[in-house]
Amino acid sequence: VTNRGIDIASGMDISGNPCVGSSQCSLAAGQQPDANRLDTNTERDNYESANNSAELQDIPTINPADYAQKVANLGAAGSGYICRQSGQVQQGGTCDATTGLCSGGTVVSAPSGWSCSNGNWEVSSNSAANGVFYSEGQTKISGSPGSTANPLQATIIARDSIEISGNPNIKPYPTSSDELKNHLLVTGNDLKISGNMKANYQNGAILVHQQFEISGNPEL
Repeated sequence: VTNRGIDIASGMDISGNPCVGSSQCSLAAGQQPDANRLDTNTERDNYESANNSAELQDIPTINPADYAQKVANLGAAGSGYICRQSGQVQQGGTCDATTGLCSGGTVVSAPSGWSCSNGNWEVSSNSAANGVFYSEGQTKISGSPGSTANPLQATIIARDSIEISGNPNIKPYPTSSDELKNHLLVTGNDLKISGNMKANYQNGAILVHQQFEISGNPEL
């Protein structure tokens, strides 16, 4: 976790050996500053104790339905893809601002490396097309697309949970939409990262409506 520490009102539970509070945490593990790595149970316990009762802060409501029409507006030119509950992939069309469900537009094939079934996006291979992806259900990435030299460029928005169990190297899609720019993951339910995801770039908002679980060794 770069730039600053983490302030959580309750329920902090740290596992693994994260690096916290330094811009150098984006470096490889062996190059990260020792002072910012939580390598022992004592260091983790002390950090939890110091940051587990921070002052509550107001944050905006995270609602993926707010983004649905913005993704539809991108159309084919802006590489915006919607995975509908029917299993169809849509570009363009109309999305309900309350339900986040979409209709109309142009039905297209799922982009390379992505599959769409029952409203859920999934990437199970080690290569996938770039773009902005909106799921009326869940999104799962079990493959490992992208590399340090050529990261997957994707903005992923899901009405339900997002689960990343592979080892993708990913950065936000460079969209022209101001509302979608610099967004990496937006989920209306939980976010679970159990793989070694790399997203250690300067920009990339991660917005989670419910719970956020990390059990792998991601670089965020």
